[in-house]
Amino acid sequence: MEHEDKIRRGGCISAVKNGAFDVDGHEGLLFDEELNLLPYLLLPLSGPEEYTDEEMDGMPDELQLLEDDKKREPDPKLRVKLIETLLLFATTRKGRDYLRAKKVYPVIQKLHLQEQSDEVKEVIERLVNMIMRDEAPEGTVAATAGGAAAASVGKDLAIEEVVDSDSDDEDIRIEEII
Repeated sequence: MEHEDKIRRGGCISAVKNGAFDVDGHEGLLFDEELNLLPYLLLPLSGPEEYTDEEMDGMPDELQLLEDDKKREPDPKLRVKLIETLLLFATTRKGRDYLRAKKVYPVIQKLHLQEQSDEVKEVIERLVNMIMRDEAPEGTVAATAGGAAAASVGKDLAIEEVVDSDSDDEDIRIEEII
């Protein structure tokens, strides 16, 4: 998905996103080790930032120790499609657990810190709310319609905004899940 032609990149991303609408197909798309799809979704969203050892523990090898000149996908519409694809995979408990285990959150968090597009930021926040929310223990039913697990533990997930005091740009935010 890192081709120089924007139309080809968009076509590949759209094809994967369309496949992610089929929940029954998630196992074949996301969990198949031969296909190894997750790094292809995350690499265009990744920049040259470094990760701590804790963040890298469990992260796909392809995302660790990226080059200093690594560039993110330049088109915000394609970044939205990539994040929406991850959001589709997060619609199932198994998908959310997999995204957590593969340390998707640190990649998305670093993307959010650099993101300029409000549309992309909004989709990032939706994804963060899905993968970082509290879950009901397996085998129990959440108290809300649709099975929203956050309600079962009596908590609403909130994103706390922390403004970087060293920065003159108030638009740069660090978001922490509280």
